[in-house]
Amino acid sequence: MREKSFFGQETKFHHIGLAVKDLNLLVDASEIVEDKIQRVKVAFLKADGLDIELISPLCDDSPVSASIENGIKLLHICYTTLNL
Repeated sequence: MREKSFFGQETKFHHIGLAVKDLNLLVDASEIVEDKIQRVKVAFLKADGLDIELISPLCDDSPVSASIENGIKLLHICYTTLNL
C-alpha cells in the first residue's frame, strides 16, 4: 500500500483519545493523571503499536460524561506538526 501525506510531510499521527467510563478498570492507578481544569482523568497506553489516551470523567458535569452517555467513544485524533 502506498503511503499518502494527508496533512503534509511534517505532520505525523500521535494518538487517539477515547472516552471510558472508569479508568481504574483499565490501567493502574499510578498511571492516572487528574486534570481538574478540564474535569477529566487521563492515562496513556500502547496497544498493538498504537498510542491511546483514555479519558474518563472526573465528576458528573465533566464534558466527557455526555459523550459516554451518548455512546461516543472516539473523542479526538492527535497529530504532531512542525509548522502550523
